[in-house]
Parts: sequence; structure tokens; C-alpha cells
Amino acid sequence: MNFLGLDWGKSKIGCAIGSDETMTAVPFEIIQFQDIATAILRIKKIVLENNINELVVGVPTKTKMPTKSLDIFIESLKKEIALPLHIVDERVTTKLARELIGKSKKYEDSVAAMIILQNFLDSKRLCLRQ
Repeated sequence: MNFLGLDWGKSKIGCAIGSDETMTAVPFEIIQFQDIATAILRIKKIVLENNINELVVGVPTKTKMPTKSLDIFIESLKKEIALPLHIVDERVTTKLARELIGKSKKYEDSVAAMIILQNFLDSKRLCLRQ
């Protein structure tokens, strides 16, 4: 089964791809967008081209960021892409991404998405062991 991890932001979305076969996530791409509809179209294309079976979206639990836009994004994903969608905590993923890649912010969002997705896959692995 293939997963697409998403790290949402107001103007860009970090993407990572992972598999329950390998139980690893890798950075994939950063979607720059002006509106949610454009972002959803790109995500649909990624889903189709990479045989994605489930979506994993990182949601901050404590943030100063307005959550209305994020809520609209998630509802649009649910409406437009008929796949299971998992919501996971994304606390400190951007900070961890910065620690992994250093000062370069170029890949920060896709690495944050990788961390979100890897955390999800790791929790799945733990559930399988029990």
C-alpha cells in the first residue's frame, strides 16, 4: 500500500511518499499554489501517477496559524479524492526538518512531510507488532 504524506501551508504543501512494504517515507515534492483547487488538482495527479492508496495529513495541535484554511483544505481533499485520509500531529516537524537539512529551506516542506508520514508508518509498525 502506498501513502502520500502532506505538510500543509498557506501557499505551499510539502509532499512525501511512503509504502507499508518498506515502511519508509521519502521527500517527494513541494506544491506551490495560489488556491486550494489548484493544490488539489496537483495532489490528484500525484495520487494517480504513484498509485497512492491513502493520504496522511499533518495537522498542528498548537499553532498560531489560522486553522480555517487547513479545515477547508482537508474537507476539499475528502470531497475530491476518494481515499482514506489520516490526520496526524505535526508538532515540531518543521523544526526537525530544519535540523536534518541545515540552513537550506528549499526542501524543508517535503522533508517535514516525510517526517509526518514516517511517524505515521512507524505507528503502524508498532500496531502490527502488538
